[in-house]
Amino acid sequence: MILALRLHFLTMMKTHFRSQLLSAWICFQSLLLTGPVMAAKEKEELVECSSVASAVPLPAVAAPQKLFQGTSVLEMSVRSDWALIRSLLPLEATLTKETRTKFPGFFVTDNGNLAATFQIKGNTSAGRFDFPKLKFRFEKPLPTLSVPLKPPPMRPSLFAEVDGFSINTHGYDLSIDREDGFAQGDKTPFREATAYELAAAAGLPTRAVRRAQVTYVSMDSSPTFVKPALLLEREGDFFKRLGAKEIELQGPMLPPTVCLNTPDVELAKIVLFHSMLGNWDYMIPPGLGFHNLMIGKMKTAENQFRVVLAPEDFDNAAAVRGEATDQGTPRIEWPSDDLLEKYVASLILERRKKYSIKTWQLAAEDLKQRKPEILKALEVANVDERGRKNFEKYITAFFAVVDKALLIDLADQ
Repeated sequence: MILALRLHFLTMMKTHFRSQLLSAWICFQSLLLTGPVMAAKEKEELVECSSVASAVPLPAVAAPQKLFQGTSVLEMSVRSDWALIRSLLPLEATLTKETRTKFPGFFVTDNGNLAATFQIKGNTSAGRFDFPKLKFRFEKPLPTLSVPLKPPPMRPSLFAEVDGFSINTHGYDLSIDREDGFAQGDKTPFREATAYELAAAAGLPTRAVRRAQVTYVSMDSSPTFVKPALLLEREGDFFKRLGAKEIELQGPMLPPTVCLNTPDVELAKIVLFHSMLGNWDYMIPPGLGFHNLMIGKMKTAENQFRVVLAPEDFDNAAAVRGEATDQGTPRIEWPSDDLLEKYVASLILERRKKYSIKTWQLAAEDLKQRKPEILKALEVANVDERGRKNFEKYITAFFAVVDKALLIDLADQ
């Protein structure tokens, strides 16, 4: 009996050894075959890093999809288990965007429901708000063995060209007891849409937007509710319009094989535009890394690679949030023009060492030339009058700083 067990054990060991040897041989052969490919890929990436194409101007951005070409407020309805999603916000806030749950749901049309998924978007809205920003995506209906009585409904023509988009609502900040800021969730999404439109008028590459009133229908007996939202095109769709490919950051930094060859003038212009909105909530190189910036790469006609930066996420900008509440008596009255100018100047001067005085001059001059387009975009923007006044005051303060003091202050540093 013992002898039989020993023979069985040896047979198993021999079989296991053969299996391990075979696996090692297959692995070795795959390395021989893929090694040159991997080396070539690494070499290509390193060439990509060393290819400087900073002198190449950005091309004109192609027109966005039909959904993002209108200026009227779109009415749409979506359906999911919103009570469940709200209850899981603390947990979802601890996850990365790759590991967050995709909640099933529907896009509601007059002819029926279209399958969709919803994914919580953004760290702040996931961790501190009563209702989060969402990534929305149309899904193909699941196959069935039986022939359906009727085919699934067609997408409305307005949504035919898109597979997904972001639904950005602004909610109440549950961690801070305050009446201003994000508590103005009924006004600020449309104001943030205006900020994106002003960025485009300023000649900055940025995503397309659409204002919407979104009706949230619950799966259970929970009440239906309506929220104003900013619909934002997907990152991939934006870079496709630009003829570029998105770069995935490693934390707040670029991958080591990608060099930042974006001209300093473009970087300084992004700083100036954020300052025009009274916005501090971003990071831009040189410095600690990237925050609230989309990064892509595009090939030039000379087959070189050029890195493109696009500003985004303006919901913390003072021009968006406002200096006072929109309900009842304002908590904070508008500061004086002089105080506003000092605040806008401080946002620029704290980053003054990033670029040369010549770079700041060129970037400021570019925005001054685009001032008529910026003011026209604000004039036609679909935004509440208080919000329009917010933007007017900050834009006026910005150009006063640029005209009177900015260049002198920078030159003296």
